[in-house]
Amino acid sequence: MHVTELNRECLLHLFSFLDKSSRRSLSLSCLRMREVFLEPGLWTLLRFESPAELRRDNFVLGAALRHLAVSWHSSRVKVCNVEDWMKSSFQKDLCSKHESLVSSFLERVCHTCPNLLSLTLSGCGHITDSDLVSVLRCCGRLRRLRLENCSRVTDAVLRAAALHGGRLEEVRVDFCRNVSRSGLQALRESRPALVLGAERSAGMIPDTRPEDRPHVRRALQKVLLTRDQIRTTLRPRIRDQNHTETQNKRSDQNHTEIQNKSAEQNHTETQNKSAEQNQTGPRAREEAALDPEQERRLH
Repeated sequence: MHVTELNRECLLHLFSFLDKSSRRSLSLSCLRMREVFLEPGLWTLLRFESPAELRRDNFVLGAALRHLAVSWHSSRVKVCNVEDWMKSSFQKDLCSKHESLVSSFLERVCHTCPNLLSLTLSGCGHITDSDLVSVLRCCGRLRRLRLENCSRVTDAVLRAAALHGGRLEEVRVDFCRNVSRSGLQALRESRPALVLGAERSAGMIPDTRPEDRPHVRRALQKVLLTRDQIRTTLRPRIRDQNHTETQNKRSDQNHTEIQNKSAEQNHTETQNKSAEQNQTGPRAREEAALDPEQERRLH
């Protein structure tokens, strides 16, 4: 029996053991396989290991989707989690290639997947509060929301969960540095039956621009003013010191040149004297040899 002769239920069961890419490849073999591939009941669970997989046309979004997970565990996540005002041009260029992928995908989910029950987002550093608020509004049957290492998520998502997540049973915001302890406490008070988890979130340092911190800005201004004052005060002194050092160097060089010249002159004079003495020595001895005869004549 050929595989195409199987009934629809058997083909759906066969497709359920395949991953997204294999389903896509098999759907290209014939029209019957394509119909099975497009069956909404086949796509109740979707998992993505990176935002790049969201570009591929190997899955189907529909009302049958119940569980969705986008988990990105890569070294690039660290770059995405860097504050925008601190990113270099290279980092911004790297993030621009995928920063809107998850947001655009969540927008499609809002329009096509109203029966979503659980949503897991991990390492999605570019999703914003507005993306998640839209999901909470459009997917009213959502029961579990798990967020991990989503740096742009703030307390606005917690307020939306309390307001729009009437069927939520569990909310986790792990390693989300812009979620505050006060926001978590407000959600606990408004929804006491909700299972709420926030590992390391409330204890992390939130994103803050330097201009948003007045005490830091004032301290920086003081440092810059003090630095300018020090430069203004020390500049004449440094100039005088450099001038004095230059003069001292020149005087030392002149003094050394004079000493060298005098030493050379003394050495030359000494050599000349010794040479003259060496020449006058034999003449003096000859004159000394003639002195006795002269003395006898004199006597």
